[in-house]
This record gives sequence, C-alpha cells and structure tokens, in this order.
Amino acid sequence: GTLQVAHSSEYGLSDSTIREISTLRELTHENIVRLKDIIATVNGQHVHLVLEFLDCDLRQYLDTCPQASEIGRIKSIVLQILRGIRHAHMNSIMHRDLKPQNVLIGVATNQVKITDFGLARCFLPNADRAYTERVVTLYYRAPELLLGAHTYTSAVDLWSVGCIMAEMINFEPLFKADTEIGLLFRIFEKLGTPNKDVWRELPGLAHFSDQFPSFPGKPIQEVGGNGPCPREGVWGIGECR
Repeated sequence: GTLQVAHSSEYGLSDSTIREISTLRELTHENIVRLKDIIATVNGQHVHLVLEFLDCDLRQYLDTCPQASEIGRIKSIVLQILRGIRHAHMNSIMHRDLKPQNVLIGVATNQVKITDFGLARCFLPNADRAYTERVVTLYYRAPELLLGAHTYTSAVDLWSVGCIMAEMINFEPLFKADTEIGLLFRIFEKLGTPNKDVWRELPGLAHFSDQFPSFPGKPIQEVGGNGPCPREGVWGIGECR
C-alpha cells in the first residue's frame, strides 16, 4: 500500500482527514481507492492512512506514458472514473475535487481508482442545501461554483470529468486561467455566456454580473481542441457540460 500522513493537533484530526476516512470506509468499489488501515503514532501527532498502491496519478501518466494518447485507453480510463463517481453519487457523496492528480492509474492493467476524498460531502437528492463554493481545483471547477452558488448538485463532479477527458485528449487543460473570473470567461468563450433563459437562477448568483461580455460560444466539435478525439468523445465532453 501507500501511506498518506495526516497531522493532528490539540483539537484532533482535521475535518478533511475525518471526512476522507469516513468516506472511504463507506465506499467500496473497484474504481475507488481502498483504505486498508489507519495507524496512529504513539504521541498521536500523526495518523497514517494506508491506501491501495497504484503506479502513478493521471497527471504523471499523461506526462510520462507513451500509450496515454491511445483512444482505447482514454475511453477505458474515463469509463472507470464515471463508474467510481456513479457509485459515490449513488451513496449520496460528492467528491468535489476531481482532477488528474486525484485519479490513480495502474499502468500495466489500465486500472483506475479515484482518491483524495478530503473535500467530499454527503448530499440529499433534490434537497436545497447550502454548501461551500470554494472546492475543486480551479481548472476543473464548474461554472455554478465560480459564480458563487451556495446550492449545487453532484453535477459539479461530472463537469470535472468532462474537463479531465478533454485534457486526456489534448494533453492540456480545457479551460485554463489564473483567476476565477478569468476561468469563467474562458468557459464562456468556448461554451457561450449563459442567460436567465437557459439558467433561471443565474441573476441571483453572488458573482454574476449582467455586465459580463456576451460570447456566442463555439460548436462542441471545436471546444475539445485539436486532439485525436472521435465523435463519441466530443459527444461525451458535451454531455458533461
């Protein structure tokens, strides 16, 4: 296995560590990393989470593996990510931080396991419950989070999967910017600036402005970039919007 070290303080373990332990104990699936053991040091200052070992994460895989551009491998990896996330969602858990670094790969077997549930959150289907919007690494963050929505659904994970799939095809992030507003405009440039006709709650979102530039958007075939993307791959990116 591999070790993940969690630090404790006089107040105990951090919220993210407790969240990850409880989530991994609840979720058992071939595409979700397995928590094998929990080991505390004698003085209680550190807790070691013993997790399944896989060769590398998806970011390292894309950077170093010659087979990473093969369409068959891309399809297999995306399918396994979706299966793992579907299992989490069926158990009312949003991951909320999906990115290539949180997807582990077994290079020889092409096996995929989702890891790092430190920002995961339980949710109730159809419940209008408030959550924090400051989750998900910037490039993979859904528009509703960038716009300051306090209520959102497990769809934020699917947005991240679409971004990951496009990155696997093009070997670069689909949307890239240094700031939240910059990323929002990159999204609008490619997908079009939304309005209240297509997004009823839009005017009430904290970071929305009717002064945003109006972009018409591009055909989905142009959004995915110049990678070797088959028709079904383009369709898949569109479905994750």
